[in-house]
Amino acid sequence: MKKQTPLNFVGLATATLLTIIGIGVQSVSAADDLGSLFKQTGWDKVVGTWVNDKGVEATFSWKTPGTVLQSITKMGDVERTTLLERNASGNIDVASADNKGGKSSGTAEFSANKAVFKIESKGADGTERKLTINYALPDADTLTVQLEGQPSATTFTRKK
Repeated sequence: MKKQTPLNFVGLATATLLTIIGIGVQSVSAADDLGSLFKQTGWDKVVGTWVNDKGVEATFSWKTPGTVLQSITKMGDVERTTLLERNASGNIDVASADNKGGKSSGTAEFSANKAVFKIESKGADGTERKLTINYALPDADTLTVQLEGQPSATTFTRKK
């Protein structure tokens, strides 16, 4: 089995921040949509393009304004698309896939400038992992991503 490097985890973590697929049959009211939650918690600042010193680039944009957030992360020859959406029960679902056959899904919780993602991933090589990924937005131009169990976070800055 192929081992993923920490850089691959950072790409997965960053991309995962972006995709949620709603599975509820009833709709969430406008006051409870993802856009409203993002405004309340400061995560509306994430929209834009972010880069780190390893050449990883992540672009966050509204696929459906206020409802579905999309993230496209480019890391070398790997491109991962992630979607986030608040489902009918109010939970945030996350789903992603990459151009090499990897995929992941899970849930996310957002609070004031912090987010925690609990993800199950399956690499193109069949390797399965359970990940907890902690994100922080300390200011409008800094995004940090830290995998639980790793000694330090990776810092992304807003691309100007």
